[in-house]
Amino acid sequence: MAHPTLYYGHWQPDEDHPVLGSQTRVLGNRNYLPENFLAETSYHGTQKTVHVQAAIGSKDPVEETKWLEQAFLRCGTPNAIVGYVDLSDDDAEREINRHMEHPHFKGIRDFSHGDYLTNSQFINGFALLRRYGLVSSIAAEHQDMKKVARLAERFPDLTIVLDHAGLPQ
Repeated sequence: MAHPTLYYGHWQPDEDHPVLGSQTRVLGNRNYLPENFLAETSYHGTQKTVHVQAAIGSKDPVEETKWLEQAFLRCGTPNAIVGYVDLSDDDAEREINRHMEHPHFKGIRDFSHGDYLTNSQFINGFALLRRYGLVSSIAAEHQDMKKVARLAERFPDLTIVLDHAGLPQ
């Protein structure tokens, strides 16, 4: 995907992804844009799409949301955007508000590592999802599923999506 400040390592033609392998055989030397996705899925009955944050390591995660909103205006996809916010950060609410300037923003992906699911600062940030009516996208590993279950019990009115089916090994 082409954007001057966003980095999609797994879509770079010269990237050797540990799971996907070389993307050159799939992409050649082109970028894969929403228009490419629409062309490839046009006969499959796809009605709507959700883009879950993928520009890992970008300096300003809201730039990805802004870029995707522009893609929607250009070609009608994605229909929903799940953007990155570090919910443990003191500026999490400000970051959420910046994302929410874009109408297709619907959820947060916190791609934290370690024992963050029980961290009080993360839980305070997670509570913001309720206030703003957002979905949570959690990339927790399979050994952390009990922690995710406790989080779901604590926030029964929030939708939690498990990324990558618990990242099985």
